[in-house]
Amino acid sequence: MTASPACRGTDMTTISREKLHEKVWSQPLTKVAAGFGVTGTALKKTCARHDIPTPERGYWAKLQHGKPAKTYPLPANSDPALDNVHISGGSQRAASASVLDAQARARDALALQDVELTAGGDRPVPEPKILDATRRAGTKAKADHRGFISVHGRGLVPLNIAPGSLERSLSVLSRLLALATAQGHEARATEAGLVLVVDHETIPFAIEEQTDRSPHVATSEDIKRQQDRARWGLPPPKYPQYDHHPAGRLALQINANEYGGLRRKFADGRTQSIEKMLVQVLEAMAGHAVLIREQREERAAQAERYRLAEERRRLQQAFASREKERIAFVDAVHAQLIERRKLQAVLGHFEGRQGRGAEPLRPMIVWVQRRIAQIDAMIEPHALDLSARAAKIDFDEPEAGKTSEYYYSSFRELDLWSDYDETGTARSLTPFEWATAAGLLRGEQGEEPS
Repeated sequence: MTASPACRGTDMTTISREKLHEKVWSQPLTKVAAGFGVTGTALKKTCARHDIPTPERGYWAKLQHGKPAKTYPLPANSDPALDNVHISGGSQRAASASVLDAQARARDALALQDVELTAGGDRPVPEPKILDATRRAGTKAKADHRGFISVHGRGLVPLNIAPGSLERSLSVLSRLLALATAQGHEARATEAGLVLVVDHETIPFAIEEQTDRSPHVATSEDIKRQQDRARWGLPPPKYPQYDHHPAGRLALQINANEYGGLRRKFADGRTQSIEKMLVQVLEAMAGHAVLIREQREERAAQAERYRLAEERRRLQQAFASREKERIAFVDAVHAQLIERRKLQAVLGHFEGRQGRGAEPLRPMIVWVQRRIAQIDAMIEPHALDLSARAAKIDFDEPEAGKTSEYYYSSFRELDLWSDYDETGTARSLTPFEWATAAGLLRGEQGEEPS
């Protein structure tokens, strides 16, 4: 199947009658249609216009169960204009293979049902008890100014119809539920309304009536309003151009997957009523059920992807935070080493002046020595370990799944520490406290430090 040059870049495909006939008899029509991006109904109409016979309803189900199924050869074509078939694609192209398979299975199963029920015949179908609440609500509802009644609520099928369409609506619903029940689906009352459970998925639906319009006819209220405004010197009121009123044409709406690309509305047409479209409704519901599940799984997958991405971001942020604090700690150690080298250079210079009238330098030398000792106390391994732990700076990477929180450390500078006390605890000291405890400062009586 190739697109003609004139159609390339669009959603139109050109195929010969012979090739299309071969395709529609090799696999179910919906699968062929999906390849063109159209619905099965649209492709069937296209085949009819080009005099291409298509399998009858139930053909594939009969083959599956080993029953004889009639085939139709491609008739000769007398009109050369029909030799090539041009097919314009649509939103159905977005349907997944799982959706199409579900619709095909539903169609095959429905083909084995009672023809009178699936074809929308005249045989009455008993109204199920689950529709009692909808009937009562519809009977009690009052028509609005347009002539419509509105029914909605717990356990009710939403209706927006004329009072005269209630009986037909209930008849359509009775047939739909009978056909759905025969397929193993369940009608269930929920807070949002009456729904069908198809393949474990909830499918809400409703019936609405189409409207016709006619030129607006002024009512007695319109005339009175116009007279009142004229009496006050006001311009006449603006009236609507048209009046809308019930048309008697019903539509069954599937209220799911609004943007899913699947068919959601089935309405009375010129030649076909919704009673004869219930098989297509249930086929569509089977596809909607799969799409609901696929979208839920995709949302779950997206949530998991987001969770993993957020976890990676959090781990990266936590790692960057740890690295920042580690670098700050190492910078503090490096600053002390630089300070120590500077003090040692100064001390060497002072000591080089010993014995040549350098007595006045002795206090300075003592102070420099004390500063070097203070730095040594801060950067010895045990003190560095205590300073890092006090600032909660860990140079070991946490195990996966253990600690990955973003942490703002309070680390500013290295600390001086006391010896462990009787409780096994070391305490941070100020430089004065440390020098005093080390005996490097003069005592209270002014004696020299030991």
